[in-house]
Amino acid sequence: MAVPLSGTAVANDAQLNVTSGTINSTQSVGGGVVNIGTFTIANSATSPVTENLTFTNCALTGAAEITYTGTLATLDALSIAPGASGNTGQFACNTAVAGTFNSTLNCDTSDNDNAAGAAIGTISCTVTAAQLDATPAPSTTIALGQVQLGSSASSGIDLGNSAGSSDLTITSIALTTGTDITLTTIPTLPLTIPAGTIQDGTDDIVVQCAPSADGAISDTITVVSNDGASPHTWDVSCEGVSTAVPSITPAAGGTVNVGPNVGTTTATINVSNTGNDSFSIDTCTLDATLTAAPYNCTVTAPATFPATVAAGGNQSITVECTLAQGDAATVANGLSCDFTGDFDGDNATAPTTTTNAWTMNLVGAVFVIPALNSFGLLLLALTLLVAGAVVVRRHA
Repeated sequence: MAVPLSGTAVANDAQLNVTSGTINSTQSVGGGVVNIGTFTIANSATSPVTENLTFTNCALTGAAEITYTGTLATLDALSIAPGASGNTGQFACNTAVAGTFNSTLNCDTSDNDNAAGAAIGTISCTVTAAQLDATPAPSTTIALGQVQLGSSASSGIDLGNSAGSSDLTITSIALTTGTDITLTTIPTLPLTIPAGTIQDGTDDIVVQCAPSADGAISDTITVVSNDGASPHTWDVSCEGVSTAVPSITPAAGGTVNVGPNVGTTTATINVSNTGNDSFSIDTCTLDATLTAAPYNCTVTAPATFPATVAAGGNQSITVECTLAQGDAATVANGLSCDFTGDFDGDNATAPTTTTNAWTMNLVGAVFVIPALNSFGLLLLALTLLVAGAVVVRRHA
Protein backbone atom coordinates (compact mmCIF):
# COMPACT_ATOMS: atom_id res chain seq x y z
CA MET A 1 0.00 0.00 0.00
CA ALA A 2 1.11 3.57 -0.49
CA VAL A 3 2.69 5.29 2.49
CA PRO A 4 1.54 7.67 3.74
CA LEU A 5 -2.11 6.74 3.25
CA SER A 6 -4.27 9.89 3.27
CA GLY A 7 -7.63 11.11 2.13
CA THR A 8 -8.60 14.27 0.35
CA ALA A 9 -9.84 16.83 2.83
CA VAL A 10 -13.39 18.12 2.49
CA ALA A 11 -15.21 20.60 4.70
CA ASN A 12 -14.82 19.56 8.34
CA ASP A 13 -13.55 16.10 7.22
CA ALA A 14 -11.01 14.17 9.28
CA GLN A 15 -8.04 13.05 7.24
CA LEU A 16 -6.41 9.60 7.78
CA ASN A 17 -2.62 9.47 7.62
CA VAL A 18 -0.68 6.32 8.57
CA THR A 19 2.94 7.20 9.24
CA SER A 20 4.16 3.69 8.39
CA GLY A 21 1.75 1.30 6.77
CA THR A 22 3.80 -1.86 7.36
CA ILE A 23 4.99 -3.74 10.42
CA ASN A 24 7.81 -6.19 9.61
CA SER A 25 9.35 -8.48 12.21
CA THR A 26 11.68 -11.49 12.29
CA GLN A 27 11.54 -13.78 15.32
CA SER A 28 13.06 -17.09 16.35
CA VAL A 29 10.81 -20.07 16.74
CA GLY A 30 9.79 -21.05 20.24
CA GLY A 31 9.69 -17.56 21.72
CA GLY A 32 5.98 -17.64 22.48
CA VAL A 33 3.68 -14.76 21.53
CA VAL A 34 5.89 -11.74 20.85
CA ASN A 35 4.86 -8.10 20.46
CA ILE A 36 6.13 -6.89 17.10
CA GLY A 37 4.89 -3.32 16.63
CA THR A 38 2.13 -0.74 16.39
CA PHE A 39 0.77 1.65 13.77
CA THR A 40 1.08 5.41 14.32
CA ILE A 41 -1.92 7.20 12.87
CA ALA A 42 -2.37 10.96 12.40
CA ASN A 43 -5.35 13.14 11.64
CA SER A 44 -3.68 15.40 9.09
CA ALA A 45 -6.72 17.70 8.78
CA THR A 46 -5.97 21.26 9.75
CA SER A 47 -8.01 24.24 10.82
CA PRO A 48 -10.77 25.03 10.19
CA VAL A 49 -11.50 21.24 10.26
CA THR A 50 -12.65 20.21 13.72
CA GLU A 51 -13.68 16.57 13.12
CA ASN A 52 -11.83 13.93 15.05
CA LEU A 53 -10.55 10.81 13.22
CA THR A 54 -12.43 7.83 14.62
CA PHE A 55 -12.52 4.08 13.87
CA THR A 56 -15.20 1.39 13.80
CA ASN A 57 -15.49 -2.26 12.74
CA CYS A 58 -11.74 -2.91 12.89
CA ALA A 59 -10.69 -6.42 11.80
CA LEU A 60 -7.54 -8.42 11.06
CA THR A 61 -7.56 -10.45 7.87
CA GLY A 62 -4.88 -13.07 7.18
CA ALA A 63 -2.69 -15.45 9.16
CA ALA A 64 -3.97 -16.55 12.56
CA GLU A 65 -0.42 -16.23 13.93
CA ILE A 66 -0.85 -12.41 13.78
CA THR A 67 -2.97 -11.10 16.66
CA TYR A 68 -3.84 -7.84 18.38
CA THR A 69 -2.73 -7.70 22.00
CA GLY A 70 -5.92 -6.02 23.11
CA THR A 71 -9.48 -6.23 21.84
CA LEU A 72 -9.97 -4.85 18.34
CA ALA A 73 -13.17 -3.26 19.59
CA THR A 74 -11.04 -0.95 21.74
CA LEU A 75 -9.83 0.71 18.56
CA ASP A 76 -13.35 2.05 18.19
CA ALA A 77 -12.56 4.31 21.13
CA LEU A 78 -9.58 5.80 19.36
CA SER A 79 -10.29 9.41 18.50
CA ILE A 80 -7.62 11.67 17.03
CA ALA A 81 -8.11 15.44 16.86
CA PRO A 82 -7.05 17.40 13.75
CA GLY A 83 -3.30 17.83 13.67
CA ALA A 84 -2.78 15.16 16.34
CA SER A 85 -1.64 11.53 16.20
CA GLY A 86 -2.08 8.28 18.13
CA ASN A 87 -1.25 4.60 17.87
CA THR A 88 -3.25 1.46 17.47
CA GLY A 89 -1.63 -0.54 20.25
CA GLN A 90 0.60 -3.60 19.87
CA PHE A 91 0.26 -6.41 17.38
CA ALA A 92 1.84 -9.77 18.18
CA CYS A 93 3.25 -12.83 16.42
CA ASN A 94 2.91 -16.40 17.65
CA THR A 95 6.34 -18.03 17.18
CA ALA A 96 5.29 -21.61 17.84
CA VAL A 97 6.15 -22.71 14.30
CA ALA A 98 8.52 -21.42 11.64
CA GLY A 99 7.21 -19.57 8.60
CA THR A 100 6.23 -16.17 7.20
CA PHE A 101 2.84 -14.86 8.30
CA ASN A 102 0.93 -11.85 6.94
CA SER A 103 -2.22 -10.02 8.00
CA THR A 104 -3.99 -6.71 7.22
CA LEU A 105 -5.74 -4.33 9.62
CA ASN A 106 -8.89 -2.80 8.12
CA CYS A 107 -11.18 -0.25 9.81
CA ASP A 108 -14.08 1.99 8.89
CA THR A 109 -13.01 5.59 9.60
CA SER A 110 -14.52 9.04 9.80
CA ASP A 111 -12.34 10.06 6.85
CA ASN A 112 -14.92 10.30 4.07
CA ASP A 113 -12.36 9.28 1.49
CA ASN A 114 -11.44 6.09 3.42
CA ALA A 115 -14.66 5.47 5.25
CA ALA A 116 -15.48 1.82 4.50
CA GLY A 117 -12.90 -0.83 5.35
CA ALA A 118 -9.87 1.36 5.00
CA ALA A 119 -6.58 -0.62 5.00
CA ILE A 120 -4.77 0.82 7.97
CA GLY A 121 -1.67 -1.34 7.38
CA THR A 122 -0.15 -4.78 6.85
CA ILE A 123 1.65 -6.87 9.45
CA SER A 124 4.33 -9.37 8.44
CA CYS A 125 6.14 -11.76 10.79
CA THR A 126 8.87 -14.18 9.73
CA VAL A 127 9.58 -16.90 12.28
CA THR A 128 12.95 -18.54 11.76
CA ALA A 129 14.02 -21.85 13.28
CA ALA A 130 17.28 -23.52 14.09
CA GLN A 131 17.16 -27.21 13.23
CA LEU A 132 19.67 -29.58 14.74
CA ASP A 133 20.98 -32.16 12.27
CA ALA A 134 22.97 -35.07 13.63
CA THR A 135 24.54 -38.38 12.64
CA PRO A 136 23.37 -40.63 14.15
CA ALA A 137 19.94 -39.00 14.27
CA PRO A 138 18.38 -37.98 17.59
CA SER A 139 16.12 -40.54 19.29
CA THR A 140 18.28 -43.42 18.07
CA THR A 141 20.52 -45.77 20.05
CA ILE A 142 24.30 -45.70 19.98
CA ALA A 143 25.19 -49.36 20.53
CA LEU A 144 28.82 -49.89 21.55
CA GLY A 145 28.47 -53.67 21.84
CA GLN A 146 30.46 -55.95 24.12
CA VAL A 147 33.48 -54.35 25.78
CA GLN A 148 36.13 -56.28 27.70
CA LEU A 149 36.81 -55.14 31.24
CA GLY A 150 39.91 -52.98 31.22
CA SER A 151 39.27 -51.73 27.70
CA SER A 152 36.87 -49.25 26.11
CA ALA A 153 34.78 -48.56 23.01
CA SER A 154 33.75 -45.17 21.62
CA SER A 155 31.44 -43.59 19.07
CA GLY A 156 30.52 -40.02 18.15
CA ILE A 157 27.80 -37.61 17.06
CA ASP A 158 28.35 -35.16 14.19
CA LEU A 159 26.23 -31.99 14.53
CA GLY A 160 24.91 -29.54 11.94
CA ASN A 161 22.20 -26.96 11.20
CA SER A 162 21.82 -27.42 7.46
CA ALA A 163 18.03 -27.00 7.31
CA GLY A 164 17.80 -24.24 9.90
CA SER A 165 16.81 -20.71 8.99
CA SER A 166 18.48 -19.24 12.07
CA ASP A 167 21.59 -19.99 14.11
CA LEU A 168 21.49 -23.07 16.32
CA THR A 169 22.72 -22.46 19.87
CA ILE A 170 23.48 -25.49 22.02
CA THR A 171 23.57 -24.71 25.72
CA SER A 172 23.87 -28.12 27.35
CA ILE A 173 25.26 -31.59 26.53
CA ALA A 174 25.02 -34.12 29.35
CA LEU A 175 24.63 -37.77 30.32
CA THR A 176 21.95 -38.89 32.72
CA THR A 177 24.34 -41.03 34.81
CA GLY A 178 27.87 -40.72 33.43
CA THR A 179 29.41 -43.67 35.31
CA ASP A 180 30.79 -46.39 33.04
CA ILE A 181 29.55 -44.45 30.00
CA THR A 182 31.20 -41.03 29.74
CA LEU A 183 31.54 -38.13 27.31
CA THR A 184 35.20 -37.85 26.35
CA THR A 185 34.68 -35.01 23.85
CA ILE A 186 32.19 -32.16 23.96
CA PRO A 187 32.45 -28.69 22.41
CA THR A 188 32.82 -25.53 24.43
CA LEU A 189 29.35 -24.31 25.40
CA PRO A 190 27.37 -22.41 24.40
CA LEU A 191 28.04 -23.67 20.87
CA THR A 192 26.63 -21.67 17.97
CA ILE A 193 26.17 -23.42 14.62
CA PRO A 194 25.21 -20.94 11.88
CA ALA A 195 22.13 -21.54 9.74
CA GLY A 196 22.91 -23.68 6.71
CA THR A 197 25.89 -25.45 8.31
CA ILE A 198 26.13 -29.01 7.09
CA GLN A 199 27.75 -31.82 9.08
CA ASP A 200 31.47 -31.97 8.35
CA GLY A 201 32.14 -35.63 9.14
CA THR A 202 33.93 -34.82 12.41
CA ASP A 203 32.37 -35.95 15.67
CA ASP A 204 31.45 -33.02 17.89
CA ILE A 205 30.46 -35.33 20.74
CA VAL A 206 32.33 -38.55 21.59
CA VAL A 207 30.86 -41.08 24.02
CA GLN A 208 32.87 -43.93 25.55
CA CYS A 209 32.00 -47.15 27.37
CA ALA A 210 34.65 -48.41 29.84
CA PRO A 211 32.86 -51.07 31.93
CA SER A 212 33.86 -51.73 35.50
CA ALA A 213 31.90 -54.98 35.77
CA ASP A 214 30.18 -57.60 33.65
CA GLY A 215 26.68 -56.83 32.48
CA ALA A 216 24.51 -54.46 30.46
CA ILE A 217 25.14 -50.72 30.77
CA SER A 218 22.95 -47.90 29.47
CA ASP A 219 22.77 -44.13 29.64
CA THR A 220 21.21 -41.21 27.76
CA ILE A 221 22.84 -38.20 26.09
CA THR A 222 20.68 -35.04 26.20
CA VAL A 223 21.40 -31.99 24.03
CA VAL A 224 19.55 -28.76 24.83
CA SER A 225 19.37 -26.03 22.17
CA ASN A 226 17.12 -23.36 20.69
CA ASP A 227 15.75 -25.88 18.20
CA GLY A 228 11.98 -25.97 18.65
CA ALA A 229 12.18 -29.76 19.11
CA SER A 230 14.77 -29.48 21.91
CA PRO A 231 15.84 -31.38 23.96
CA HIS A 232 17.25 -34.09 21.69
CA THR A 233 18.33 -37.42 23.16
CA TRP A 234 20.36 -40.49 22.24
CA ASP A 235 20.32 -43.75 24.19
CA VAL A 236 23.75 -45.35 24.64
CA SER A 237 24.21 -49.05 25.37
CA CYS A 238 27.10 -51.45 25.90
CA GLU A 239 27.87 -54.65 27.76
CA GLY A 240 30.81 -55.26 30.04
CA VAL A 241 32.33 -58.69 29.47
CA SER A 242 35.34 -60.52 30.87
CA THR A 243 37.33 -63.52 29.67
CA ALA A 244 39.39 -66.10 31.49
CA VAL A 245 42.58 -67.00 29.61
CA PRO A 246 44.54 -69.97 31.03
CA SER A 247 48.26 -70.15 30.24
CA ILE A 248 49.67 -73.62 31.03
CA THR A 249 53.28 -74.91 31.14
CA PRO A 250 53.79 -77.56 29.91
CA ALA A 251 50.85 -77.05 27.59
CA ALA A 252 47.91 -79.42 27.65
CA GLY A 253 48.59 -82.32 25.34
CA GLY A 254 52.28 -82.27 26.23
CA THR A 255 54.38 -84.45 28.50
CA VAL A 256 55.04 -84.13 32.22
CA ASN A 257 58.31 -85.74 33.29
CA VAL A 258 58.56 -87.23 36.78
CA GLY A 259 62.20 -88.07 37.55
CA PRO A 260 64.71 -89.43 36.90
CA ASN A 261 65.04 -90.01 40.59
CA VAL A 262 64.70 -92.60 43.32
CA GLY A 263 62.18 -92.19 46.10
CA THR A 264 59.53 -89.48 46.45
CA THR A 265 59.61 -87.35 43.30
CA THR A 266 57.40 -84.42 42.22
CA ALA A 267 56.55 -82.71 38.94
CA THR A 268 54.73 -79.38 38.57
CA ILE A 269 52.43 -77.89 35.95
CA ASN A 270 52.28 -74.09 36.15
CA VAL A 271 48.87 -72.53 35.46
CA SER A 272 48.42 -68.73 35.15
CA ASN A 273 45.46 -66.56 34.15
CA THR A 274 46.29 -63.78 31.67
CA GLY A 275 42.63 -62.81 31.27
CA ASN A 276 40.39 -60.45 33.24
CA ASP A 277 38.03 -63.05 34.70
CA SER A 278 38.72 -65.89 37.11
CA PHE A 279 38.37 -69.59 36.33
CA SER A 280 38.51 -72.71 38.46
CA ILE A 281 40.46 -75.96 38.40
CA ASP A 282 37.63 -78.31 39.34
CA THR A 283 39.43 -81.62 39.62
CA CYS A 284 42.60 -83.43 38.57
CA THR A 285 42.60 -87.21 37.99
CA LEU A 286 45.52 -89.61 37.57
CA ASP A 287 45.36 -92.81 35.56
CA ALA A 288 44.93 -95.90 37.75
CA THR A 289 48.28 -97.25 36.50
CA LEU A 290 49.98 -94.34 38.23
CA THR A 291 48.02 -94.34 41.47
CA ALA A 292 48.67 -98.05 42.09
CA ALA A 293 51.86 -99.58 43.43
CA PRO A 294 54.71 -99.27 42.84
CA TYR A 295 54.33 -95.62 41.80
CA ASN A 296 51.57 -94.54 44.22
CA CYS A 297 51.19 -91.18 42.46
CA THR A 298 48.94 -88.51 43.98
CA VAL A 299 47.99 -84.88 43.18
CA THR A 300 49.27 -82.81 46.10
CA ALA A 301 48.41 -79.36 44.71
CA PRO A 302 46.00 -77.74 44.61
CA ALA A 303 45.31 -78.86 48.16
CA THR A 304 41.53 -78.59 47.66
CA PHE A 305 39.21 -78.52 44.66
CA PRO A 306 37.85 -76.49 43.07
CA ALA A 307 40.78 -74.11 43.10
CA THR A 308 40.15 -70.58 41.81
CA VAL A 309 42.70 -68.92 39.56
CA ALA A 310 42.02 -65.18 39.76
CA ALA A 311 42.59 -62.78 36.89
CA GLY A 312 46.34 -62.29 36.77
CA GLY A 313 46.84 -65.11 39.27
CA ASN A 314 48.74 -68.40 39.32
CA GLN A 315 48.15 -71.94 40.53
CA SER A 316 50.44 -74.98 40.48
CA ILE A 317 49.33 -78.54 39.81
CA THR A 318 51.78 -80.86 41.56
CA VAL A 319 52.03 -84.63 41.11
CA GLU A 320 54.02 -86.76 43.58
CA CYS A 321 55.19 -90.31 42.80
CA THR A 322 57.47 -92.92 44.38
CA LEU A 323 60.22 -94.13 42.03
CA ALA A 324 62.66 -97.04 42.30
CA GLN A 325 65.92 -97.77 40.54
CA GLY A 326 65.21 -98.51 36.88
CA ASP A 327 61.50 -97.59 36.91
CA ALA A 328 60.12 -96.44 33.55
CA ALA A 329 56.51 -95.78 32.62
CA THR A 330 54.84 -93.58 30.00
CA VAL A 331 51.06 -93.20 30.27
CA ALA A 332 49.12 -91.20 27.66
CA ASN A 333 46.49 -88.96 29.27
CA GLY A 334 47.96 -90.02 32.57
CA LEU A 335 46.78 -86.77 34.16
CA SER A 336 43.61 -84.89 33.26
CA CYS A 337 42.26 -81.70 34.86
CA ASP A 338 38.92 -79.93 34.30
CA PHE A 339 38.92 -76.11 34.07
CA THR A 340 35.65 -74.13 34.25
CA GLY A 341 35.26 -70.46 33.30
CA ASP A 342 34.08 -67.89 30.80
CA PHE A 343 36.63 -68.67 28.14
CA ASP A 344 34.72 -67.06 25.23
CA GLY A 345 34.00 -63.67 26.85
CA ASP A 346 30.28 -63.93 26.15
CA ASN A 347 27.95 -63.19 29.04
CA ALA A 348 25.08 -64.71 27.09
CA THR A 349 26.45 -68.23 27.54
CA ALA A 350 27.09 -70.17 30.72
CA PRO A 351 30.68 -70.87 31.82
CA THR A 352 32.18 -73.81 29.98
CA THR A 353 34.30 -76.71 31.22
CA THR A 354 37.35 -77.89 29.32
CA THR A 355 39.45 -80.97 30.00
CA ASN A 356 43.24 -80.66 29.81
CA ALA A 357 45.32 -83.84 29.67
CA TRP A 358 49.03 -84.65 29.73
CA THR A 359 51.18 -87.70 29.06
CA MET A 360 52.93 -88.75 32.27
CA ASN A 361 56.52 -90.00 31.87
CA LEU A 362 58.01 -91.62 35.00
CA VAL A 363 61.74 -92.43 35.14
CA GLY A 364 63.57 -94.04 38.09
CA ALA A 365 67.33 -93.45 38.50
CA VAL A 366 69.56 -95.69 36.31
CA PHE A 367 72.96 -97.02 37.61
CA VAL A 368 75.71 -95.37 35.62
CA ILE A 369 79.38 -96.57 35.62
CA PRO A 370 81.43 -93.48 36.16
CA ALA A 371 84.06 -92.63 33.59
CA LEU A 372 87.59 -93.86 34.55
CA ASN A 373 91.03 -92.57 33.72
CA SER A 374 93.96 -94.99 32.88
CA PHE A 375 94.88 -95.51 36.52
CA GLY A 376 91.29 -96.31 37.36
CA LEU A 377 91.07 -98.82 34.56
CA LEU A 378 94.26 -100.52 35.77
CA LEU A 379 92.90 -100.67 39.28
CA LEU A 380 89.61 -102.11 38.01
CA ALA A 381 91.48 -104.78 36.02
CA LEU A 382 93.54 -105.79 39.03
CA THR A 383 90.39 -105.97 41.16
CA LEU A 384 88.73 -108.25 38.62
CA LEU A 385 91.81 -110.48 38.43
CA VAL A 386 91.93 -110.82 42.21
CA ALA A 387 88.25 -111.57 42.34
CA GLY A 388 88.66 -114.17 39.62
CA ALA A 389 91.55 -115.81 41.48
CA VAL A 390 89.48 -116.04 44.63
CA VAL A 391 86.71 -117.70 42.75
CA VAL A 392 89.10 -120.25 41.20
CA ARG A 393 90.64 -121.20 44.62
CA ARG A 394 87.21 -121.71 46.10
CA HIS A 395 86.36 -124.14 43.36
CA ALA A 396 89.76 -125.97 43.49
